[in-house]
Amino acid sequence: MSIIAAPVIHPDGTSLGALVGEVPVRHSRDGDGFLPSITLTSDFYIIDDQGAMTMSPSGEASDYHQEHLGLLDHLVQGREPGAMRHRSSTVGDHMVAFVPLMSLGGGVIFEEHDDQVLATAQRLRRTLLIMGSAAMAMASGAAWFYVRNMVQPVLTLREASNRIAEGDLHEPVTVERQDEIGDLAAAFESMRVRLLDAERKHLEWEHELENRVNAQSAQLRRLLSNVVSAQEAERKRVARELHDGATQMMTTLILQIEGMAAALPSDSRAATELAPVAKTYSMQVIEEMRRVIHDLRPPALDDLGLVAALREYAEQKFSSAHIAVEFRIVGQPVHSNDDLETAVYRIVQEAINNAASHSQATNAAVTLEFEPDRLRADVDDDGVGFILQDVLRDSLGVGLAGMFERAEALGGQLEVRSEPGSGTRVTLEVSNDTG
Repeated sequence: MSIIAAPVIHPDGTSLGALVGEVPVRHSRDGDGFLPSITLTSDFYIIDDQGAMTMSPSGEASDYHQEHLGLLDHLVQGREPGAMRHRSSTVGDHMVAFVPLMSLGGGVIFEEHDDQVLATAQRLRRTLLIMGSAAMAMASGAAWFYVRNMVQPVLTLREASNRIAEGDLHEPVTVERQDEIGDLAAAFESMRVRLLDAERKHLEWEHELENRVNAQSAQLRRLLSNVVSAQEAERKRVARELHDGATQMMTTLILQIEGMAAALPSDSRAATELAPVAKTYSMQVIEEMRRVIHDLRPPALDDLGLVAALREYAEQKFSSAHIAVEFRIVGQPVHSNDDLETAVYRIVQEAINNAASHSQATNAAVTLEFEPDRLRADVDDDGVGFILQDVLRDSLGVGLAGMFERAEALGGQLEVRSEPGSGTRVTLEVSNDTG
């Protein structure tokens, strides 16, 4: 700090004293020693106790000396230091300050432009702006670093948990940290591996169980097919024995009744009443036996094939029930193996019998559709219909259950669609084995 003193001389040449001030010094950049750093004001002057100017650099008062005194009058009268802003249209806005001279009386009035007065504040503002920008940049960098190192791993864990919750267990959980988040990620990865292993074992068990069920189902179908084949063989044997044995015996009995009637007196009761009645009963027995033989094993199935046998049966059954029937063939009929044709015949036979006996229909249709690798049969009627589950629970559903069992034994599909008042459609679809 340097002390500067300047003499104060009255215009008449007499000495009024001295103006003493403290001036800070700075170190010069060129090494010439300490030099004062002084910022000169735009103007200043010294006034006495009455406010009259006693000295100024120009030696005379400025045009707005009175304006300054008006602004600073309360400071001058109170002998208190202070400053006021002077708004002037001539030289622009500037600051005016008053500093009292305690020992000499009066004081010094300084005038300074705003840019000089506010230079320090502006430098401070620029410094604060620069420091604020730097601090914001540092804060942004710190925030980015925080997000990258703290928030991002948490988001990664959340995405991993969502994938695991949705069942995606194949993408590993990768968060490389040595803190609690890293421990949590390791726990997630361990859980993912265990769940993936459990899922793999579950799938293996399901596959094994499915194979076992398929094997058991195939075995059941083979057993059922063997049972059906044995049943058909027995039906065929019984039908043949009835045809060759009992039917022939009944035919012989009729011939004997006729011979006995011829040997009796023509006017006897035995010849006129008993013999004709016995012959009639015997013929009825033969017709019933032929019906049973036909039901056991229709000769047309062995002699003419599936189409002719079903046509004959459908026309017979629906005619007796007074139901008009339409028999349709789609495609070129081909001969399948005997077991397949027999099973298809029995299923369609049961559907025709149910429609003729229970549907109360007016019209019915039987359709056989042949394709190179598939056989489809449909039996439709416009009868009263029924609720399938109710019929299956009733004793009347035994025939339907048998139809489903036969279709399953064939490896085919049987569909029964019916609603009360809307008729019934039975559809059978099987692979057409022409072997």
